Amino acid sequence: MISETIEVNVPGFSFVGNGSDSTIIYFVPNSDNKPCFLFKPLDDSTGKLVANKFCGFSITATSDSISKKLTAVQVLGNSDSTRKRVTKFLMHDIHVLPGFTNQNGTCIGIDINGCEASTFREIQSWADFPLVLGSDIAGTTTNGGGDIDVTTFRDLYLVSNGAQRRPCVYIRPGTSLSNVVFDGTHEYAGGSHGILWDRSLNSSATISASNVSFENIRVEQSINANNYALYLHGGNTMIDRVTIKNCDTTTAGDGYYREYGSSICRGYIL
Repeated sequence: MISETIEVNVPGFSFVGNGSDSTIIYFVPNSDNKPCFLFKPLDDSTGKLVANKFCGFSITATSDSISKKLTAVQVLGNSDSTRKRVTKFLMHDIHVLPGFTNQNGTCIGIDINGCEASTFREIQSWADFPLVLGSDIAGTTTNGGGDIDVTTFRDLYLVSNGAQRRPCVYIRPGTSLSNVVFDGTHEYAGGSHGILWDRSLNSSATISASNVSFENIRVEQSINANNYALYLHGGNTMIDRVTIKNCDTTTAGDGYYREYGSSICRGYIL
């Protein structure tokens, strides 16, 4: 059982369990708005957090956390020009269990920001928000930040588990993805959208996003005029060179792809 956040700011430090079916961590914090595990570079001249590993665990929260805003794992590189990034991070064989669901729909399974040259694979996440990219550093739902570069997400099983329906993959407004791949065997179930990325909600977003691939994804949600398997809105800056390939959206609204104002969404391969 863990009652306080375990923060890692040492390069090359690994947590390796006996496998997600064998090693179970119970998160029982006394207060709100905490991650169970936090990987974060020190705010000093050391710069990046390099070559950390987190593998072979299940994480759950107990029933007394029903009203708390919690996160199972947060990978939090800086979003500004200091480039204090999380680099060469490996997350593998991690299960976030349905305990990360609360009555307000605010719990997060995996939250990633300021990350590069990293791999996230064989992850199951049952949470209000199973996977969030671009941490909400400013504390508002419309102020995502930072970027994720040269990173792969492979073999994910994501279930938006709460009664208040949330997207399975929520890419916060303003977040930039460059050379990012979603591939392998992906299953997104429940929730409002399979993937929601609406950059138009952040008027300060200035960095373009480019070369992003969504492949071999199955989205299963109730068909609703306001729900989409893939919701991609370029907003104030463009989303360029997007590949959407071999995605099964037959049990969800297909896709929403849109330009906004002077911006442009271009280079799509569907």
